[in-house]
Amino acid sequence: MEYGDEWFPWFPDLTIDLHLEEDMRELARLCAEAGREPARVTVVLGALDEAVMEQCAKAGVYRCAIALVPRRPADVDSLLDRGARLVPQFSA
Repeated sequence: MEYGDEWFPWFPDLTIDLHLEEDMRELARLCAEAGREPARVTVVLGALDEAVMEQCAKAGVYRCAIALVPRRPADVDSLLDRGARLVPQFSA
């Protein structure tokens, strides 16, 4: 690993198996092989999904970024409120 300090996998489709734990172990192995500290991982999710966020936390993901794409402008506040309620649960 010659470039970059962090990995930003993007998962727009949350119905698939993300393989996060396996991929993060491989990333840590590659970093160690290169004599580097493990890279931080920020996962970008295509939706606000608490179960997937739990999976990310379990895998050791540094942070999740959520692509909040409301269907209607009126949905923005409810999406932000839902996300805000999850912050304490996933904050370190």
